[in-house]
Amino acid sequence: DWWYTFLNQTWSWINVDYWYAFAALRSHRTYILSQPESMLLADVLQADFTNDTSKDHTMIVSYRSSTQPYLTYHTTDTFRRSLSSLKLAYPSARWIPHRT
Repeated sequence: DWWYTFLNQTWSWINVDYWYAFAALRSHRTYILSQPESMLLADVLQADFTNDTSKDHTMIVSYRSSTQPYLTYHTTDTFRRSLSSLKLAYPSARWIPHRT
């Protein structure tokens, strides 16, 4: 299941690994891209900051310049952070880019 209301939500809305399992594996609503630089508007980027195969965070592409995607996410209410900035801040992270 994949839904959200102000009273309740499914695990796929609040758990990064459940979202991955639902979107990419179970429903096939997304597929994994070979590199995050090729993401387009509305694509989803998941991050494994600790490189332990468990996904830690999910972000959405809300803008695309001619050279890179920009991501928006709820943690710290971040709006349009460049992919290059994220990669610089988390050099050992593993990135899982989804085409939506």
